Amino acid sequence: MNLAGSGVILAARLGFLFVSLLVLVKGQALLAPEEARELNHAIDAGLRGDRLGCNIQPEPVSLSFSFRFEAGYTVTCPVRVFDGKEGQVYSFVRVTPENGESVVLGERFGIPAIPPDPSGDFKKVRAEIEFSGAFAIGEGQYSVEVIVADHRKRLVRKQWRIHASRHRSEQSVQIAMEPASVAPLLTQPWDGGVERPGTGRRVTIIVDAAPINPRALKLHAWDRALLLDCVSSLLAHTDFRSVRLIAINLDQQREIFREDNLDRKGWSDLGHRLRDLELGTVSYKVVEDQQGWSNLLIRLLRQEAASREPSDAVIFVGPTSRITSRLPAELLPKEGKGEFFYIEYYPAWLNGGEFPDALAHITRALGGEVLKIHSPGELAQAIQKIQKRLAPQDTGPAPH
Repeated sequence: MNLAGSGVILAARLGFLFVSLLVLVKGQALLAPEEARELNHAIDAGLRGDRLGCNIQPEPVSLSFSFRFEAGYTVTCPVRVFDGKEGQVYSFVRVTPENGESVVLGERFGIPAIPPDPSGDFKKVRAEIEFSGAFAIGEGQYSVEVIVADHRKRLVRKQWRIHASRHRSEQSVQIAMEPASVAPLLTQPWDGGVERPGTGRRVTIIVDAAPINPRALKLHAWDRALLLDCVSSLLAHTDFRSVRLIAINLDQQREIFREDNLDRKGWSDLGHRLRDLELGTVSYKVVEDQQGWSNLLIRLLRQEAASREPSDAVIFVGPTSRITSRLPAELLPKEGKGEFFYIEYYPAWLNGGEFPDALAHITRALGGEVLKIHSPGELAQAIQKIQKRLAPQDTGPAPH
């Protein structure tokens, strides 16, 4: 075998895939059949290249709040491997069900330019760049291969096996994906339809785009998955006539997304917006105004109350926040008769340390209900409770 010729061919295939990914919108996507074949050929032929000094760490499989199994990985790269220059990193994931066909996903990430340390030596810079990826699967056994490469065709790869199955407490959950199937994370069970003329209620969903770990400085793939999963399950299993969706970040004290009539395109835009959110970047104005989060919430609630068509319900969704202060009651809007709910996620490791956050205080002050969830089963129960409370009341037969 001509190793030199093989290396040229493999490099060409990798370059072809890079060009293909450049035209993708931001976010994870299925590779087209031709591109998937190229990557499969390159992997099976023994893909080689100069080593990219990054580490790939598999993340455990778990049943998600969209009632699918999700698995993923984290990539950590010292900034010095990029010599402080702006560039691109490409992540390719091949997921192969046992006795099934491989599915190939691709994603690209921008690497920002990083200034050197005061001495001008990048080798002394100890900061790291971190990004993550994830995908959805049905029950079964899978082989996972991840290849991370940069624009200089350096690469690092890792392979492992995963098993997706329900725990004893999850046996009653109906899995939303067929066994031995794979899908990008952004593919959700909600079909984009909410308008049902004459039925349902108007609802406003306010998503707090915060990480599960209150100490984290950015959203990871599993943080985004939690938010999207909870909202998509809420939409898929309730009867809403129209949905206004607003995404905020209390730490950054800003609104990051708004769609007054949510549809499939708006849903896709939300996923991309969450992916781009870097929680480590905080405006100097936020530092100067530590109570700016309260002004944001008051403004949103007053806008809702003053709307020409206020929603029948406002539903907060998000992980429990690091902000636990109360808003003075006199600042909350008095007008409006809508229902209020807060689907508040608590991770298992916070068991015993569950304290109400700012959104829980607001929800109760407005006469609403806080629905704590720790598992997909509890989310299903919370959705059923919301649906029951918002169901049109049966007023009996019309008078003669």
